[in-house]
Amino acid sequence: MIRGLWAVAILLLAGAEDRDPSAKDIVRLGNAAWSRGDFQGAAVWYERAAGLAPNSPETSYDMALSYYRLGLYAQSVRYLDREQAIAQGQLLARYLLLRADMEYKNAFGEVPIRHTEGLERALHLYRDALAASAGSALLSGIARYDIEVVKLQLPAARDQAPKFTQPTGMVQDLSADDAAAGSAGSGPKGDGKPKQEERDW
Repeated sequence: MIRGLWAVAILLLAGAEDRDPSAKDIVRLGNAAWSRGDFQGAAVWYERAAGLAPNSPETSYDMALSYYRLGLYAQSVRYLDREQAIAQGQLLARYLLLRADMEYKNAFGEVPIRHTEGLERALHLYRDALAASAGSALLSGIARYDIEVVKLQLPAARDQAPKFTQPTGMVQDLSADDAAAGSAGSGPKGDGKPKQEERDW
């Protein structure tokens, strides 16, 4: 497999005829690695291509997708967030779908409250992707499906998340002495002297 990659690399670079390989040549090598399922190799080639053609949202997306397939979500997010601002149209929709997929996957490893928040972030991103996918029936269909999946899971996640409400029937009871101490400022029973606080520092 490695030999085949190097053979393709040599042929492409030899075809460059005494010129430095272009970003397109290197992207082709990344695509060849991707088609073989070598996501690590694809990421390396896409990184090299991005170095030759900075501000290329297509190459950054390919790199982010490679890292996503490898389970390296932090690296994937770094490339998505860096170039998302200049992505447009269907490429922006793909950026948003991939980012939402990462939020969705990460939500399942979290405690219930964070799980709910992650699902809500994913839902928001899927809706943004749907809005950006106008003109692409495939991307719109994927976004709609993902929205429905998250909407089905949110009620159960919200039920499992802890509620931070004060129990009914509990009223904060301040005795007259405590209220006076609080309003006088400090000492016991409001004697006017500042209370000495013990600190560990």
